[in-house]
Amino acid sequence: MFPERLKQLRKSKGLSQASLAKALSVTRASLSAWESAVSKPSIDKFVEISDYFNVSLDYLFGNDSDDSINLFGLNFDERQSVVCLVSSILGKKK
Repeated sequence: MFPERLKQLRKSKGLSQASLAKALSVTRASLSAWESAVSKPSIDKFVEISDYFNVSLDYLFGNDSDDSINLFGLNFDERQSVVCLVSSILGKKK
């Protein structure tokens, strides 16, 4: 699942393999190998990738769906705003 997620995230940001590799301080060949499931990044690189794309490690590993919202880095008021917005969209009152 990781190779597909990495490629999808890279393409969704309009990045080439070379530009993402540069941002992560790895070779384009390494990035290509990750996307092709030939090799895997180190644990530190997994964390760096999740931080770069602002997604959870669970999402990278396929344990999380696209339906989740990452609220990391938001303060309490911002989180409450997101909850209210989602609740109103779903027609629920909180």
